[in-house]
Amino acid sequence: PSKVMRVGIDLAGGGDENAGISLDGNRIKNKLYFREKDTMITADRFHVWLLGIGLKPEKSEEYEIYIDDNGIGRGTTDRLASFGWTLRRIRNQSSATDKKMYLNLGAQNWYKAKSIFEHSVFLLDNLADDEMLKQLSSRYYKQQGTQGRLSLESKAEAKANGRPSPDRADALILALTGLNHEDFEVESKAKDGVEIVKASTKISADPASMEA
Repeated sequence: PSKVMRVGIDLAGGGDENAGISLDGNRIKNKLYFREKDTMITADRFHVWLLGIGLKPEKSEEYEIYIDDNGIGRGTTDRLASFGWTLRRIRNQSSATDKKMYLNLGAQNWYKAKSIFEHSVFLLDNLADDEMLKQLSSRYYKQQGTQGRLSLESKAEAKANGRPSPDRADALILALTGLNHEDFEVESKAKDGVEIVKASTKISADPASMEA
C-alpha cells in the first residue's frame, strides 16, 4: 500500500475510450472506462468518478493525478482544473528526460513501466482486465535517427495495422509516471530482527572482503 494516491487519466477523441486508473501501491484499485465525444461531459464524468473513489479537490495537492494533456484533451483538463483539482499534465510528445535513449516522454514512460512489469513488482491481478492486458502487450515501437532513439507507434498506426487503441494501458502508464521497479522494492526486516536483503543487492566476489 502507498500513502500517496496515484491516478492516471487518458483522454480520447472520436470513438475511442476515455480511461481512468487509480493505484494503491503496486496494484490497481479503481478503474473507469467510457466513450464520450463531448469534452465537457467527459470532464464532468471524471470529476464525479474522482469524488466517488474518495478524492477531494481541496486536498488534491496531496495526490498525484496524471492526465493526458495532448490535443483534444486540453479542454477536458482545463475543465477538471476549474473544479479545483490539482493535475499533473503530461504531454507524451514533449522531450524525455533521457534524450539520448527516448524520442519523447511517452516512450520513456512506457519503457519504465515495462521494467516494472518485468521485475514482477506490480500485481496485474483481476482488476487488470483482458482488454488492458492485450493493449499492454501489443504496443509497438520504432528506433529512429542515428542514435536509434526509441519511440512508440502512434495510435493511428496501430489502428491501421489492426491493433487496438491502447487507452486503458495508457491510463495505467500515466498512473506509473516517474516510477521504476526500484520504487517498489522495499527493504524490510523479519519479526526476529533479521534483515531480509533484496535480491538486487550486490555482494563482492572477493572472499577476503566477506565477513563470516
